[in-house]
Amino acid sequence: MVNIFNAVELGMKIRSERKANGYSLDDLREITNISRQTLAKWERGEGTGPTVDDLLSMCKAFQCDFGYLVGEYSCKTRQATDIQKETGLSETAVNSLIKLGKMESRFISDMLENVDSFAKISKKYCEYIDTMYAFCSKTKTGLTTWSGNLEYEVADGTKVNAPFNKVCEYLRFEFLHEITNFIEKNHPGAESVETEAK
Repeated sequence: MVNIFNAVELGMKIRSERKANGYSLDDLREITNISRQTLAKWERGEGTGPTVDDLLSMCKAFQCDFGYLVGEYSCKTRQATDIQKETGLSETAVNSLIKLGKMESRFISDMLENVDSFAKISKKYCEYIDTMYAFCSKTKTGLTTWSGNLEYEVADGTKVNAPFNKVCEYLRFEFLHEITNFIEKNHPGAESVETEAK
């Protein structure tokens, strides 16, 4: 448990949250009914520090849980912190998951209930994105030969030396292929519906 009376850390948190929310000291004074001078002192880590009621007023202003404000956990809510700890997702990703609509939830749920398919799709996505970023970097160390070709290991373990655009094309194809396999495996009727629509 974090000591809530660490005045300097608490002051820094109050200041960063005030700025992140776009509040001036006067704005925060209006919202919390705490004087501007007192807020400024707390931000500098001076004075006796806020009471629990003062902290709760600031939590309401900053739209966060008490534990976040006093440094007990890293995300704005306990729920997001727990999910982040279990999944390794960023706070933004966790908050996006919490706010998903029915259609988005269905997609995420379908993916997560099929761990093997999800792992394959994720791997292909990361290979494609990492290759794109690596090639766009200034050094390209170890990725390209002097001819501008890229060495890439295909599914059977064979190493291929091919032009960058061909490797990206191949990786993109593999990624889309894994998504198609996922749909066909988990929604067998979807392929026939697509064929009839053409």
